[in-house]
Amino acid sequence: MTAKTRWVGIIIGLLVGNVCATSGLIAASQHGASRVIPSYYERALRYDDQLDQAARSAALAWHVELALTPAGIRVVGRDRDGHALRGARVRITAAPRAPGLPGFELALVEVAGGDYRAPLFVAPGWYDATVTVERGDSRFVRAIATEAR
Repeated sequence: MTAKTRWVGIIIGLLVGNVCATSGLIAASQHGASRVIPSYYERALRYDDQLDQAARSAALAWHVELALTPAGIRVVGRDRDGHALRGARVRITAAPRAPGLPGFELALVEVAGGDYRAPLFVAPGWYDATVTVERGDSRFVRAIATEAR
């Protein structure tokens, strides 16, 4: 085999390998499980605002726990001293990670001191949720990844 034949074979091999790799990538992207993050562009435009809100939330040092069950949604809130967050407005926005499931956005009702609930059937799976708690002039926002069981 001459050097010329060897180089022609290498070039043809690289081209065939490139076509195979591209075909594999195209086939892998067609399975339909891709996920588009809701309002991605608008969230990116307001990224500095999100950083400022995260700093304000950290300064409040509030703590929220989120539970998603088939019976409904529950958020328990406590302030920096461990006291219940009474009389707050609590909202949740959640997007499922699984394709085909609907996301939701709703306000929760206080059923006991610092215990907020909403009756909503939540399909099992992982959700990316944002919990917003407002009391007086204070606003606390926390992003939580949680599993509904």
